[in-house]
Amino acid sequence: MKLSKYSKRLALAIAVAIVFALLPASETRADATHTQYPAKNNSSVIADMAIESYKEAGTNLFVTKITVYFYNESSADVSNWRVEIPFEGSVTYNWVDCEHSVTGGKIIATPKTYNNVIKPGAKDKHFEVFTKTATAYAPVISSFTLGSAVTSPTSTPKPTATSTPKPTATSTPQPTATSTPKPTATSTPKPTATPTPKPTATSTPKPTATPTPKPTATQTPTATPTQTPKPTATPTISPLSPTSIVTDTWKNNGEYYTKINVTITNTGGKVVDWRLKIPFLNGIRISSGSNCLYSFSGGVIKVSAASWNKTINPSASVSFELIVVSSAPFSPSISYIELDRESANPSPTPSPTNTATPTPRSTGTPTATPTPTPKATLTPTATPSPKPTSAPASNLPRNIVIGYWENWRTGVTLKLRDVDPRWDVVNVSFMLTDSSGYKPVFEIDSSVYPSSDRVNEFKNDIQILQSRGAKVLISFGGEKGYDFNVQTDAQRDAFLQGAIDIIEKYGFDGLDVDIEKLIMNVTGETSITNPTKPINKNLIYILRKLSEHFSTDDAPFIISMAPEHPYVQGGFVEWSGWGSIYGGYLPVLNNVRDILTYIHPQYYNNEISYPTFNGYNSDSLVKLSDMLIEGFDVARGMGHFDGLRPDQVAICVLRAGTGALDNNAYKKALSDMIAKYPDFRGIAIWSINEEERQSSGNPFLTAMRSVID
Repeated sequence: MKLSKYSKRLALAIAVAIVFALLPASETRADATHTQYPAKNNSSVIADMAIESYKEAGTNLFVTKITVYFYNESSADVSNWRVEIPFEGSVTYNWVDCEHSVTGGKIIATPKTYNNVIKPGAKDKHFEVFTKTATAYAPVISSFTLGSAVTSPTSTPKPTATSTPKPTATSTPQPTATSTPKPTATSTPKPTATPTPKPTATSTPKPTATPTPKPTATQTPTATPTQTPKPTATPTISPLSPTSIVTDTWKNNGEYYTKINVTITNTGGKVVDWRLKIPFLNGIRISSGSNCLYSFSGGVIKVSAASWNKTINPSASVSFELIVVSSAPFSPSISYIELDRESANPSPTPSPTNTATPTPRSTGTPTATPTPTPKATLTPTATPSPKPTSAPASNLPRNIVIGYWENWRTGVTLKLRDVDPRWDVVNVSFMLTDSSGYKPVFEIDSSVYPSSDRVNEFKNDIQILQSRGAKVLISFGGEKGYDFNVQTDAQRDAFLQGAIDIIEKYGFDGLDVDIEKLIMNVTGETSITNPTKPINKNLIYILRKLSEHFSTDDAPFIISMAPEHPYVQGGFVEWSGWGSIYGGYLPVLNNVRDILTYIHPQYYNNEISYPTFNGYNSDSLVKLSDMLIEGFDVARGMGHFDGLRPDQVAICVLRAGTGALDNNAYKKALSDMIAKYPDFRGIAIWSINEEERQSSGNPFLTAMRSVID
């Protein structure tokens, strides 16, 4: 019996409602249901809508994933498709491969430039939309139209429920409630007692041809361990046989579009993470991707797992898709694939001892090409361990001067190439999020770069600064930015991919975190060791992923932080404070200390009365910096903040003038800190533009360079 269009909709709505009624509080998914809709002006082109739905873990919201496939059974191309789906909700939190709007009580999906045309015989996934609603949602396509006519075939096939292959619910891996890696305090290694000396300001160290990796520390568990050690992941280079790659290429406006579908099939033990490389010879850009993180540099496209499809059980598969745009035909192949497999037998664990405090032990010196080993475990103690006087090797000078460059007209038009070459680090201000709170955006101000080719001019200016030896970071946040409001796995991954895209597009050397909103508060946190708030956990995850993605042996990805000081040292005074921000950064800072390049708190905002500090002067700048190096107890029994290395600490000040100290005070504070800690990182200022506009000859920069040069 063939159901009418309206009977199908009613049956679908009832099925989805039943599934939602049976959903438990935790995330559960319904198998995909499919419904076909012929185009209103050409019945030979079918839109097949697949629906997967689940209740989001930890909330009362219903998530609905809408995937639309187009089947063109005519004999000609069709184009300018448009799909309308009635929608009474207000949240559509993600969409892929379509332009999208919610207008007049309906979702309207239209093409991207690369998927405007539906070719004859095409049977492919064309776009996806994710929605969140307070009640169960059963979407239907109310209108499917095409903008161009087609040549009708001799006979018009009528699709039936069994005649058209339909993708299954398992074709697109979905995030699950249990798949998100949860950073803990055990992810931070202690600095070694004998670190590599810091390079001088005039010499950038080069890695040796055969570096000797530092031995890792293995923690001896306590007599009553709180959890069973997890099996270690052993990275292996996998043969390419279990991996398939399928491509589809078309040309549009003189460019070649190549859709790459890759399926990785696990023919061995459990895989807990994966990554691969696809070489390319022509200039390319990646138009879109799904179910993966991606980047391209050095002649290869680098692809790694998304948070929800890292794990591949034996005999199971995962898939991802990229659409690559190139100036010439591109025939992709996989040159390298690495699978991190879960060891069948966990690494030997030393027998528990009765000591109260575990004692790190060296495992010896690995070979020149070691198998990566887990990072050392950090166990905070009541008395912090002594800090080294010099830092591990990096590609920064020993002491540096940092300045913020304002990406807007400030009374003087200062392009990056005109920035004084004596700045060691230039922070470009700001990358923001849009009103969603999780989609990064960065636009070059046309008042500073009026050229129609401003993107290439700006990128060229960054390269000019880098050729002079400066590092150029993108600073995220700022006083006027929207809140960083990344609550879910999907939002976290959207932010991460957006940040990767911006950093790669312009060639930034690192990320400066300058979140100044009240969202970075301590409400709901019970210690600085094990963060539980989604905001904190997601920020930790994002920073770790960025470091992992961009760092190389000779160019570590720079991660800096510029919180207002109540968010850090304020935790010593109170665990809440004004707007609950006192100590707000500590759970994040404490859990990224192993990848943190440096922190320079803003000492010119939000005065707090600290014990023994006598106002805002050079002495207070020294004492506040000492706190970060020596460590301090956090108020209300929230734990002890172990001190950072001196090379991880700097000062951030406002240029001399109203509400600020004079340059002699800043010079004295920097001199005093370097005298105590030769590897003290340095000093930062807001802003380079202010200095150029208000002063002659950059007196702040000149004074600070006289200390470190």
